[in-house]
Amino acid sequence: MLPKLIEIIMNIFIKVTASACLAVLMSCASHQGSISSNSYDSNLTYKDISYGVSDAFQVFTFGGLSQDALVLEAKKNMILNRPLNQNEAYANITVDIKRTRIIVYTQTKVTVSADIVVLHNDSTRAVYSEEYLQKLNDKATGQSLFHIGDSVINKKLKSFEIIGFEEAGKVRLKYYSKKNKLKTKKVSVNKIYTDDSGYNGKTIGDHLDNSQFEGDVRYVGLKSFLYEDKSKTVHKAKY
Repeated sequence: MLPKLIEIIMNIFIKVTASACLAVLMSCASHQGSISSNSYDSNLTYKDISYGVSDAFQVFTFGGLSQDALVLEAKKNMILNRPLNQNEAYANITVDIKRTRIIVYTQTKVTVSADIVVLHNDSTRAVYSEEYLQKLNDKATGQSLFHIGDSVINKKLKSFEIIGFEEAGKVRLKYYSKKNKLKTKKVSVNKIYTDDSGYNGKTIGDHLDNSQFEGDVRYVGLKSFLYEDKSKTVHKAKY
């Protein structure tokens, strides 16, 4: 009886291991990118950076949009997120395409970005503005938790995607309305949360049991985190 039981357990273990290996082999991510530059006759100053993001999902190759349509949508979002002012122009437009495949599921995400330059005739004017240099710096947003392209939520657990950082403390989010229309909005960076990583001593999945709150950490933000109690209700708490 015991040898038969061991044989059954071993067969189950082999099948589970084989399935896990197959899933890993069938899961992959690929990147594709391009950049186009512009030539201008006048002097210019690099003033700002604009981003646009679009994505599509497929199951068994069904559903989603074509690559060209995704690039066009991302470019449109980039323009809407940062329209040009007088004497400004887009330069050095980059297109980054990321495909993530997990067995039968495929996500394609397209990010289009561009430098925004100001055209002028002042040869003594600085080539790079302070605003532009700050956006090139990873520390420009004053935090290391959130990045462009991240999927985040608010305290009501509504999903968004970061498509850009605005003035100090503000972030531009992309989301879909109930009618499945693409929209963007600007909110405080302190009002979004992620479950991708831990922060400020709190790790996703940590169990909390003290006089203030009891439950498991589900999402972390810059100044607060969200935890789930025994009744599966999500609460906000400060660090």
